[in-house]
This record gives sequence, structure tokens and C-alpha cells, in this order.
Amino acid sequence: MWQSFKEYIPTVVRSWWAIIGFLVGALGIASGVSGNTILLPYWAWLIIGTIALIVAQFLAYHKVREQRDEARNPVTRAISELESDVISLGGQSIDMATLFWKMGDHFLESILPGSIPGNIYEVVEGADKRECNKAWGNLKKRLRLLLLICDAERPHPHKGTGYTVITTTPLGDSVLNELDKKNEYRTQRI
Repeated sequence: MWQSFKEYIPTVVRSWWAIIGFLVGALGIASGVSGNTILLPYWAWLIIGTIALIVAQFLAYHKVREQRDEARNPVTRAISELESDVISLGGQSIDMATLFWKMGDHFLESILPGSIPGNIYEVVEGADKRECNKAWGNLKKRLRLLLLICDAERPHPHKGTGYTVITTTPLGDSVLNELDKKNEYRTQRI
């Protein structure tokens, strides 16, 4: 409970509504103490200040509820994890979410585990083979940890043996769909 209180108070106090509530309340108290009415009677200022403080508390609750709902959504949580992991490719920073999105078609169509898709060099201009190998390894590891990809056995069409490919999981498909929506929105705004 103490931790909740420590997070709640700063969230409320940082709200503009709380600042307005405190200022208007102080104005009402000052006008009541001095006996002068400043545009409104002192009790009206106190009511306005109280309403502003109630709005500030509701907005703090709303913010915490949105964060809770976002944390419960596995797609949003996975995207947040991928966006927080930034690597350097070709002298520029790129987050794992963008790299996964740009290579999404390859994951959906299946990738042989030992291969590096040819378009990883195209994802970020100026990236060399060593950087791409490292980025590819990091991306696969991160995606496996988040359960976005898996290794699947595929039967060979002409032989009795099979081979292993990397494919997206249903969660991985959902993450790619959400990243498509986000990036489509970004490109429309530019």
C-alpha cells in the first residue's frame, strides 16, 4: 500500500488540474481571510479548487488503469520490450521492433535457422556483414524469449527427411500486424 501511495501522490501533484486546484483553493482561502471577494465569493473559489483536485485524482487513476491494461495485453507488452532494445546497425540506431517489422515477411514465410535473410542488409543502409550477423543473432534470441518465433519441423517435399525453419507464433503474427498498423500510421503522417 505504501508503494501505491508513493506513486499516487506525485502522479496527482504533477497534473495541471491539481496545480489549478491548489492555486484556486489558495485564492479562495486568501479572499476569505482578507474579507475581500475577488470576482467570486471565497466559497465558490474553494468549490472550484475542490473540483479541480477531484479531476486531477480521476486523471491519475485513469493513467494507472491504462498502464495496467497495457501491461495485460501480450501484444503491447511484446512491442514495448522490442522497442526498448536498441542496436547499432550501419552507424545508426534501430530498435528490435522496427527490425522485426521490416523483416516480417521473411519470418511469416519461414526462415532457415542458419541463414541470414538477404534483406537484412537493405533494412539499414551501410550495415556490414558482421553487424548484420550480430543483429540477426540478437533479434532471433529476443524473439524466441518473447515467444514470437519458434523452430518448426517441415517435411522435405522429395525426401523422407525434414528440415527446421523459423516461423512466427500466433503471438508473433499479432505483433507483426500491430507493428504494420503503427508503421502505416507513421508513414501516412510524414
